[in-house]
Amino acid sequence: MNFLPVWAAFSFLTRLVPSRIFSERDMADSMRWAPLVGLVLGAAALIPLCAGIAPDTPMLRALIWIAVMAWATRALHWDGLADCMDAWGSGARGEQFQAILKDSRCGSFGVLAMILTLALQAAALAAIFSDAFPGAWWPALLAPAWGRANMLLPPALLPPHPVSTLGRLMAPGCSLCLAAVWLAALIIPCAVLAGPRPALITLALSLAVQLFLYRLARRENGFNGDFLGACCMLCESALLVSPLI
Repeated sequence: MNFLPVWAAFSFLTRLVPSRIFSERDMADSMRWAPLVGLVLGAAALIPLCAGIAPDTPMLRALIWIAVMAWATRALHWDGLADCMDAWGSGARGEQFQAILKDSRCGSFGVLAMILTLALQAAALAAIFSDAFPGAWWPALLAPAWGRANMLLPPALLPPHPVSTLGRLMAPGCSLCLAAVWLAALIIPCAVLAGPRPALITLALSLAVQLFLYRLARRENGFNGDFLGACCMLCESALLVSPLI
């Protein structure tokens, strides 16, 4: 087995392993391991809580989980969410839309998107870590993997934008079959652990995210890496809130 794509997935998506230069083929193949990276991240973010070194306050536990995730991923997907929402919220199209995506500065729509998503995740995690759900921490474990499994769909449905370097690099490693396998492997445990209702809510919310990004990417002649970051964060949040709805 070629372990370089696995290493590439952890190297690109996290700071947990040393970085190195990978071939284009290894980078494309690394996408199939993105959900596995999510599972490892979810487990790592739970270590302070399981080890008893985190405070008992549910909201502080929630913020520790979010902080560990942001540190371990270099806030990579948060950046994609902010850029994508800035470009969408501006109402721009074409070259101006792409220019806003590439702009390192964060506008009002990007800031609002990050604040609202952060608040949503914090509220959901605080409820999960409270006495109302004793021991039911499975959403905090599976949500990062679910978000990264959903990242496989945009490249499988649409071509990358002509000027998207990351999109062109990752797209060859994605397919509908691969996405379906990972999504099924993650949603089935959700249904077993929490029943069909949270699983169906997760699917419905994630489908809404995918449809929104699909229409936006199709309008703009393809997706780029920021679309994948937004997809990851929004679908991750969908699984976190589903047990509470």
